[in-house]
Amino acid sequence: MVRTKRPLYYILIGIGLGIIITGGVFYHTIQHAQWETLSSRTVHLKDSTTGSSFTGELILQKRFFEERVLLVGILNTTKEDFAGLDILLPRGWKLESYSAVKTGGGRQVYILQTGDTASRYRYRIFVGPIAEQIGKDRPPLTNPGTWSVCIELRPEGHQNNLTLTLGLGGKVEEINGRKTVTAALTVENVSVG
Repeated sequence: MVRTKRPLYYILIGIGLGIIITGGVFYHTIQHAQWETLSSRTVHLKDSTTGSSFTGELILQKRFFEERVLLVGILNTTKEDFAGLDILLPRGWKLESYSAVKTGGGRQVYILQTGDTASRYRYRIFVGPIAEQIGKDRPPLTNPGTWSVCIELRPEGHQNNLTLTLGLGGKVEEINGRKTVTAALTVENVSVG
């Protein structure tokens, strides 16, 4: 009579399935867990030259081992504003996602990224009238309206805080015989963390 080692075989299969199921449940829990708000800061910019405004919140959140910062708000531009909102994002942070929806449609966001490692900033994000004009060879236009803005930023490595430079408003100046938009008439540094 030959004895088989089938009970050990079934035990190993059971342990393997248990590990796979536990890993799947853990992964699902992480993916669907709620973000915890660690700190936030209300932001209100008003440009006295153009009358445009941005009101929003900068929010630092954590979920397990992940961190993110959200900039959420409403941009209102007037017919005197040729630029809108200008966001300078420092190195050490990456742009994860963005949305800027204008009432009535149109191109809403224009993003510039620098490869210059000596630069203090990694991204420059434009929301508003100037986003519709960058790269086009035509006279500057105004495009008054209301934009809802949501920008998600993630740290590269461990970051405790973030300081964004926000600029608002723009006017047209003539430089070397050509009309040019001067952006960020009102500037403020906003920190969270």
